[in-house]
Amino acid sequence: MFKRIIKKITPKRILDLYRAARYKSAQSPLLNADKLRLIDLALKKKGARSFADLGGMWRVNGGYSVYCSDRGAERVVLVDFSATPEFLNEQSKRKNLRYIQRNLALKETADEVNGVDCVMLFDVLLHQVQPDWNEVLKYYAAHTKLFLIYNQQFTGARTVRLLEQGREWYLRHVPHTPADTEEYSDLFEKANEPHPRYSDGRTYRDMHDVWQWGITDHDLTRVMRELGFHIVYEQDCGWLPKIEEIRNKTFMFERAQPQSRANAAHGCGNHV
Repeated sequence: MFKRIIKKITPKRILDLYRAARYKSAQSPLLNADKLRLIDLALKKKGARSFADLGGMWRVNGGYSVYCSDRGAERVVLVDFSATPEFLNEQSKRKNLRYIQRNLALKETADEVNGVDCVMLFDVLLHQVQPDWNEVLKYYAAHTKLFLIYNQQFTGARTVRLLEQGREWYLRHVPHTPADTEEYSDLFEKANEPHPRYSDGRTYRDMHDVWQWGITDHDLTRVMRELGFHIVYEQDCGWLPKIEEIRNKTFMFERAQPQSRANAAHGCGNHV
């Protein structure tokens, strides 16, 4: 009872800071409070008990999978190209946490994940080409009832392939540092050459390492509606410093019941 009272009177920002700080550790020092809040909503408001964390290794060592595992999920699957020692150490302590070493964007990977309550795509969707982001969503739509998405959304008029807008425009719309100069030079100068790190013949312009898409809210919502999902939660998480026309946003999409699909286009705003 006391804990519930404290939670009710504590400002959301303080709760978010506590949530993130509690799970910042040696293996996952960079967890984002908005993403953790999205997971908590799925667990507590939607009763999600199984999760697929797609591409969740980079920078956080599978921290969101670990969080799900510790917060009541019965089954968690993390899919990525490789696993860090920190994640493998945490996995060894948990029977409900599985790792699949595969390209998350393949239909056969989605088929292997199969039958989860919730699919998580955190900072992942805008990287997906061949297949494109909308195809990836289609692959997983048949295997879940909820999508949790945290993405860098494009505020322009329509969804664009970022690289096709030209080098100067591209660099104004993506985060980069002087240390990235060689990587981005290769991206344009070797655009159509096979990238040596990929075994599928992928070219430099189609590599997953860089931002590929500027996805608008309208197009994301439209694609999800066509797949039978509607918005039940949406949160604007703010502009990215020094990056033009890009805002961080979180979304929860839920599979619509037949009687509610007619209203799917309206979404539900910032609530569940």
